[in-house]
Amino acid sequence: MELRDAVALVTGGSEGIGRAIAEALMHQGCKVTITGRREEVLKDTAEN
Repeated sequence: MELRDAVALVTGGSEGIGRAIAEALMHQGCKVTITGRREEVLKDTAEN
């Protein structure tokens, strides 16, 4: 499946499985938005 330039929303994307999914989608060319409960963890995930 071609994912380049697709858009994905990953809930729980700051840690664990959600983070791994977000990273995998990003590496395949997706534009990824993540959500989570803790702002500081979301910021850390987005920066790395």
